[in-house]
Amino acid sequence: MIYLDNAADAPIKPLVAAAVCSWMERTGNPGSIHSAGRNAALAIQHAREQTAGLFHCAPENVIFTSGGAEGNNTVVSSFRNVAYSEAEHSSVIHACVGHDREFYPVPLAENHTVDLVKLSELLARHVIHLVCVMAVNNETGVENDIRRVADLCHANNAFLLTDCVQAVGAMELDMERLGCDFATISGHKFGGPKGVGAIYVRRPDTLNALIYGGSAQEFGLRGGTENVPGIVGLGAACTLVRVVDRREDLFQAFLAPLRQALGEDHGIRVNGVGAKILNIGIRGVNAETLLYALDLCGVCVSTGSACNSVEVVPSHVLKAIGLSDEEASESIRISVSDKTTADELREAARITADNVRFLREQGLMI
Repeated sequence: MIYLDNAADAPIKPLVAAAVCSWMERTGNPGSIHSAGRNAALAIQHAREQTAGLFHCAPENVIFTSGGAEGNNTVVSSFRNVAYSEAEHSSVIHACVGHDREFYPVPLAENHTVDLVKLSELLARHVIHLVCVMAVNNETGVENDIRRVADLCHANNAFLLTDCVQAVGAMELDMERLGCDFATISGHKFGGPKGVGAIYVRRPDTLNALIYGGSAQEFGLRGGTENVPGIVGLGAACTLVRVVDRREDLFQAFLAPLRQALGEDHGIRVNGVGAKILNIGIRGVNAETLLYALDLCGVCVSTGSACNSVEVVPSHVLKAIGLSDEEASESIRISVSDKTTADELREAARITADNVRFLREQGLMI
């Protein structure tokens, strides 16, 4: 199998799996005062320090969650007036829409990043408490200039939430340098376990709990017995993160042979490319049909965010960058890990070209 859907779920790293398993076999509630409980609490504190290392912050600025969606919801629910880029993850958008909250979508610029001119105008016209702009888009791989966004927000007395779920390994997550007030990550996107994530919180007094429980759990900001194996695994995964070089050269190992195999009129459109994500449209071929065909041939790609994979409506991200409904329905996402090779991508390109030709010849188009 050639696995090219790492933006949906990256393989757990062996050292992380070993750390998780070691705590699956141990007993002890971190809130208990006996030795078993104290050992579990110490393991969580060690993982908090490891996660803080990823953010370049103090351990007290890290709150553990179940993942990116919970982290985003926690932050958004703490504010009344929220602006967000039109390409944000659905967990941000849905947390704003229909929840007695004033919200303001911000369009994208021609380069598919958030339009800073429009954002500046919005901040000047309205009282905005929180701005949400992701670091790396989960469908196109496009990176926003978070430092510039942060400076603009702070000049207008607004806080900044940066969804960093896809940014881990694609860029350095130094919170002081980036200027984020809040940032969210999810373990299974970078070799950690599923069901665990974290929020960086510059000022914990600005955040309200989404889940209430014991006041000692996550500094009173996230109730519920801590997921010790998951948290330990997340901490271990954070220590193994290495920022990769931009992968345009690697993606050319897929694009060049695909275009060559399909000929001069290949109909390939690049919707976005980043460090680990490539999004392309293939003219006249339904992406979902192609996805199933590739799966039968042992190649795993996606049509976009796994969180929206059951929806039949076009991707809001691809619509935000200006694609028509038809163009959006022709688009697939290829996402790599640090283990993906050029040979795998060339083979995936050959298989993709064979299937595209077949679908076009059979008239199995949109």
